[in-house]
Amino acid sequence: MTNKKLKIGISIGDINGIGLEVILKTLADKRILDWCTPVLYGSTKVASYHKNIIKVKDLTLHNITDIHGLNESAVNVINCWMENVKITLGKCTAEGGKYAAFSLEQATEDLLAGHLDALVTAPINKKAMQLSGFEYPGHTEYLTYKSQVKENLMLMVNEGLRVGLVTNHIPVAQVASTITTELVLKKIELMNNSLKMDFGIDKPAIAVLGLNPHAGDGGVLGSEEIDIILPAIELAKRKGILAIGPYAADGLFGSGNFANFDGILAMYHDQGLVPFKALSFGAGVNFTAGLPIIRTSPDHGTGFDIAGSNTADFSSFRQALYLAMDSAKQRAEYLEMTGNPLKTVVVNEMDSSPEDIVDNDGVAPEDQKRAGKKRGKREREQKPKRGREQQDSASAKEKTPRTKKETPKVTEEAQRTKKEAPKAKEKSPSVEETPKKNKKPLTVEERLALAAKKKQKAVQNKEVVGTEKVSATTIEETTNTDAIVEEAISTEPKVEEVLIKEAAPVTASEVTEPMTEENTAVLESNKTETTEPIAALTNDSEEIKEEETPKETEE
Repeated sequence: MTNKKLKIGISIGDINGIGLEVILKTLADKRILDWCTPVLYGSTKVASYHKNIIKVKDLTLHNITDIHGLNESAVNVINCWMENVKITLGKCTAEGGKYAAFSLEQATEDLLAGHLDALVTAPINKKAMQLSGFEYPGHTEYLTYKSQVKENLMLMVNEGLRVGLVTNHIPVAQVASTITTELVLKKIELMNNSLKMDFGIDKPAIAVLGLNPHAGDGGVLGSEEIDIILPAIELAKRKGILAIGPYAADGLFGSGNFANFDGILAMYHDQGLVPFKALSFGAGVNFTAGLPIIRTSPDHGTGFDIAGSNTADFSSFRQALYLAMDSAKQRAEYLEMTGNPLKTVVVNEMDSSPEDIVDNDGVAPEDQKRAGKKRGKREREQKPKRGREQQDSASAKEKTPRTKKETPKVTEEAQRTKKEAPKAKEKSPSVEETPKKNKKPLTVEERLALAAKKKQKAVQNKEVVGTEKVSATTIEETTNTDAIVEEAISTEPKVEEVLIKEAAPVTASEVTEPMTEENTAVLESNKTETTEPIAALTNDSEEIKEEETPKETEE
């Protein structure tokens, strides 16, 4: 809520009582004008009459015809009637009730129209109001009707003591028949809501009094506590309200335990107001809870017995004015906090900068559209840069899939080699193991040298091999001198097939030594040393395929 100056309306009450006396004494304090703008509903002539009796100095009354002519630096008086009236101090008259009604009606009209922030009502005499034709028992009932609500709560307030009533101004004989579980529950809810909204108490603790002496003594002195009040308390608890009871009134107030509660709910008028007035020392305030407007009143009556004597204590009226201002501010803050939650927004995942935040309709908020010049300049500088970054990112994404498509070829071949390796290991246990540290593949010259070495070894051992036909798997090698190279490859450690592909195939023209019986003997000698068949190496194939692989080397 903004720190605006509050407009507080004041109805003058019965013109024959002490209402105007306590009003003018309160407004004589010039500090009041720093906190609010008072607006009296009545008559400048009647106000001046009472001002002369109490002899208040330095108090200027600003005369206006309606709320639109308000002077915020003065005490304003709106004339609800222009005729002269007869004032009879200390007397209950129809005229006193009539003009009290005029004042209340016009003040309520401006209050409900939103021209006022709160209303403070001076005391009225109910009999005088009835004589004037007023149809309502009092202020509370009238304001409840004009506010178009069904229920209200009369709440008496003095600092930390707050006492509410289930029934207001009805005869004691009708109290028991008027109280119901639904009514008690409704009053508990009204008190709970008002304590949160108008007094700023987050989780109010409410003590509920019983109807009968000693709260019925378990049903011995009455069953209303068991049949009506206790069920209402249980229902309130189910709604999350911290209501406790029923308590015996004399025990709660006499022991001082009332101070442990934020509010106390009494069943009828005197049960709550007698202890309240005894504890508030004349500074209590009547607050009407459950209405859409703020209304306070002093806790005393018209004071006909002291009217015109200039002896009335204005403490209660001053507290009523203070409470009206405090409650108006507190309620406005509460309604703002609870009635205006944060707006749901949709944030662009690619860029979470403030300018990209939009509402549910996809439209940027107005306050962002009206950003300052510096921010606008920053947006113009950053947006083109952001566009280039997005283009670079998009182009990178287009290139990435090509690499991913090529990769599986090598992966599949490696996996196939790994699967075949264990099989070869099982079939060729006699193959000489090559040190694992030798990872480098043999060159063609090294392969030829290894073949020649084996040939020499075979000659030295004088192993003669017949002209037997070579097995089907070696027919092609006997007709092709590349068999010498392949025989060397079959005895070297396993190498990744990918690396073998890179070696160029050896042709017959590169082998200077012709195929002889001795060469055939070398091949047959190798066959006896290793039980594994030699892989075919032909000129027709560009890839070297290994049917069997020696023991897998460390990759």
